[in-house]
Amino acid sequence: MTSFSFCEKEFGSRDPRGTPFEKKRYFPSSEQTYIGGYLCNLEQTIISTSSNDTKTMATIFDLPNELVVEVGAKFDEDDWLALRMTCQTLNDQLREFHLNSKYKRRKVFLVRQSIENLVKISQHPSGMNLRVQHLEISCQSPYALEGYRRFGYNHTLLKSPSLKKNEINIMLESDRVAEQYHTETDTNSEMHAINASLMKALSNLPNLEGFCFAAGERVAKLTRPEWNLFYPSLKLEPGMRFPEGLRMRKITDMRVSRVAVDQGWNSILRTICSMSKPKPSLRYLTWEHSTETFSINDASAFLGCTIKSVFPNLQILKVVLDFRTDTTGSWRARFPQWLSSIGAALEELEIDFNEDDNLDDELYQEIIPLPEVHLLSGLRKLNLHGFRLDAENFIVFLAHCKGSLRELTLCRLAMPNAKENCFKILKFLNSGFKLRLFKLKLQDYGCDSLVSEVIEYLLPDLEIVGDWSLHSTVCKVEGWDPKIGWSLKKHLERELDAHNSPDKFWDSISDGLWVDSEILKSFSYEDSDESNSNSIGPDDYDSDYKDWFLI
Repeated sequence: MTSFSFCEKEFGSRDPRGTPFEKKRYFPSSEQTYIGGYLCNLEQTIISTSSNDTKTMATIFDLPNELVVEVGAKFDEDDWLALRMTCQTLNDQLREFHLNSKYKRRKVFLVRQSIENLVKISQHPSGMNLRVQHLEISCQSPYALEGYRRFGYNHTLLKSPSLKKNEINIMLESDRVAEQYHTETDTNSEMHAINASLMKALSNLPNLEGFCFAAGERVAKLTRPEWNLFYPSLKLEPGMRFPEGLRMRKITDMRVSRVAVDQGWNSILRTICSMSKPKPSLRYLTWEHSTETFSINDASAFLGCTIKSVFPNLQILKVVLDFRTDTTGSWRARFPQWLSSIGAALEELEIDFNEDDNLDDELYQEIIPLPEVHLLSGLRKLNLHGFRLDAENFIVFLAHCKGSLRELTLCRLAMPNAKENCFKILKFLNSGFKLRLFKLKLQDYGCDSLVSEVIEYLLPDLEIVGDWSLHSTVCKVEGWDPKIGWSLKKHLERELDAHNSPDKFWDSISDGLWVDSEILKSFSYEDSDESNSNSIGPDDYDSDYKDWFLI
């Protein structure tokens, strides 16, 4: 039974209001379902009392839709199913809420069973495909459970006196299925099947609004329908409850899918971008940031994807790029053209670069150019992480979205002559921009990349929430300190208007702490452990870095 294969035909005959349906084998018993706890709390909420009147309570049939949605947010699929099966009236009243909670946001894994299940949903005669609006593609593997046996946890858990016989059987069977999957699955053929099935499904999801490539959490849970889909031999069908204690012990290491590692995400994106017809409903394409799990690492394949052909109305793009396989840096020349080709409808752009630390010195000094054309004039939110910027190029880029930009976040930046170029960018932003959120995170790049031969200053972080032209809007200024750091509150516009020299501006806004000798000394490589012969000192860096400072 697939995770969506319950249907109304499985219910009993229509009964009058308040009369229960006949219980089927899959109907949760009172011991199996948690819905009673929610309804109990609900009863306490809607009871009205007075000193003279008898307690009165609204019936569940009279609940407003807003309250149903709030309570339903705590339900899983089987809670909804149990509530619908209580009587025909509740079945009719809650059907839409249940189906929307089940199909509006779909999560799929990069395994054949999961994508084929999405195909079944897209082709289901009930029209469930019309409900699917958001698709989350997880990089985790539902079959990455065999690690417990490898580390000896299985042996320990099996001896636990709290485990029941059925729980032990579930553990052994799930390990057997996971091991069989890894033994029999060929990565190349699996990816080919996944792409073919994904194309078939996408062609019949007309209301799909976007994709999110999700890294997922290290500690995660499979839902009961997911267990039933990936481990059908466990027979965890609708109405069955997976033992809560075992669920917590078992699913604590959802490791990255081998397909995601071996094939990368470029293959999936190429599949999406190869759809023959554009999908006007698609408006977002995002990647969750997690360097421990996945990233796009093939520059040629990724930059070769014509996103606009399938996403003509793309409004939100958030992508993590880690071009490990391209050690030549040849992708830099193609990047501005690729970015400008996305389309003028783009409103939110977030790009995070994570490059290999082993690139040669000259490559680390190369600028990542931004397009200098009037194609992103509607941009409202811009987040750039890990860029090596040229100030003049960045100012030209910003000029095209001056009228629309409301939020700007810059993190882990590197640029030559940082104190002057950052000051130049701040001066430009102070000339007519209407920002409501501004973050300049200059310190979180770390000490593992571009460094100066001699650390002469440490620029602080700046953060403003609100219109910085207002006197009531303050700028939070934070700096690095070997103990607890330091924090100040300043008025950024006033500071920029008062100073035309970068040195005077940074000195004023940081109260001189940006060049504090004690702070610089504690940050300097000269203070590293002298007893360690392998410690890195200033002489270990090429003098060409003198004009490049880590910010």
